[in-house]
Amino acid sequence: MKKLNVMIVDDSALFRKFLSDAVEKTGAAIVQAVAVDGNECMSILKQKIPHVVLMDINMPGINGLDVLRHIKEKYEDIQVIMISSADNSDKALTVKALEMGALDFISKPKGSNWERNLSNISSYLKVLFNYIIINKFYRVPSKERPTKISAKESLVIDKKESIAAEKKESFVDDRKEKHESEEIQKIVKSASKYSVDLILIASSTGGPKALYEICSKLPSNLRLPILVVQHMPVEFTSVFANSLNNISKLKVSEAKDGEKAKAGHIHIAKGGKHMVLTKSPSDAMIIKLEDGPTVNGVKPAADILFSSVADNFPNLNILAVVLTGMGKDGTDGLKSLKEKTNCYVITQSERTCAVYGMPKSVYEANLSDEVLDLQDIVSGIVRKVTET
Repeated sequence: MKKLNVMIVDDSALFRKFLSDAVEKTGAAIVQAVAVDGNECMSILKQKIPHVVLMDINMPGINGLDVLRHIKEKYEDIQVIMISSADNSDKALTVKALEMGALDFISKPKGSNWERNLSNISSYLKVLFNYIIINKFYRVPSKERPTKISAKESLVIDKKESIAAEKKESFVDDRKEKHESEEIQKIVKSASKYSVDLILIASSTGGPKALYEICSKLPSNLRLPILVVQHMPVEFTSVFANSLNNISKLKVSEAKDGEKAKAGHIHIAKGGKHMVLTKSPSDAMIIKLEDGPTVNGVKPAADILFSSVADNFPNLNILAVVLTGMGKDGTDGLKSLKEKTNCYVITQSERTCAVYGMPKSVYEANLSDEVLDLQDIVSGIVRKVTET
C-alpha cells in the first residue's frame, strides 16, 4: 500500500520528535519535512507538497489558522490535522479550524508516559491516514443510485441546475447565492404544512465544516426541531454550538438534559453524553442526556439518538441527513427508523465528503433515499419538508 508524505509544523523540538515517531509508527506515512513555524511551513510548501500537514494551532509569528487558510486557498488537496494544547485552552481555535476545513485534530498528550501517549496518538493517526490513503489512491467513485423524484421536485432541480449553469460566470456568483437564499425562503414561507416532523443529522470527521455550510444556509422560517450528533470531545460541543449560532438564522445550542426539542432550534448533542429523545406525558419531545458505554467507539452516537426516536415516536415523519465521517455510526439506527417511522434519508455524496465512511455505510445498506452534494443539501432539506 502507498504511504503518505507528512509535514510536521510545531515550535517545540520535543513535540516535533514525538509526532515524527508517531507518524512513522503508523506504518502508513513518512515524515517528508518539519517546520518550526508558519513562515517556514509556507516556504517549504513552495518546494514540497505533502499529502498531510500536522500543524500546531498556536505558534509564534503566523498562527496555525492563518497557515490553514493559506493551504486551503493554494493547496486544496492537502489534508490538515490540527494540534491542540493539552489543557484545551485552544478549543475555540480548534473548532474554528475544523469549520475552515481541517480534517480533524489531536490534543497534545498529558502525562509523562511517552510510550503510551505515542501509541494512542499513533493509533488514531493510523485510522485517519488509512482513510486518506484510500480516498487519494484507491477510491473508485461509487455508482450512486438514481433517485425517484416527483414532478414538483423535478421543477426545483431544474431551477437549481439553471442556477448552477449561471455560476460558471464569476460575476454572478454573489447574485446567485442571494437568489438561492431568497428561493429557499419563498419555498418555506409558501408551505401551508410541513411533511416532516423532525430533522436528524449525523456527522463525524469533516462534519464541522459541512455543518457550518448547512447551518449558515437553513432559512429562518424553518419551524422544525433539528437534532444533530457531531462526534466531538467533551467541552468542544458547547464552543461549536456557539460558533454555529453566530452564523445561523436559527437558534443553535448545546443540548441540555430535560429540555424540549423546539421548533426552529438546532440542538447539538453534548460531547461525552448520548442524546436520546423521549416523550413527555403531553407527547412533547424531550431531550435526555445519558451516560453509558460508547457505541461505534463514540459518545454521543447517532445510533442511540436514531433508535430512541424510532422507539418513542413511531408515528412521526422523519428526515435524516448523514454527512461526512469515519465508520458506520447511524446505519443501525436508520434501520430502526425505516422499520418504525416514515423516514426519508439524505446522504452526502462521496465527492463532497472529507471522509466517505458513514454515508457510504448507509448507502450500501440500501437506506439512502437520496444522495446530494454538500452544497445542495439545504435545498434538499427544504424541498423534502415542504412537499405535499
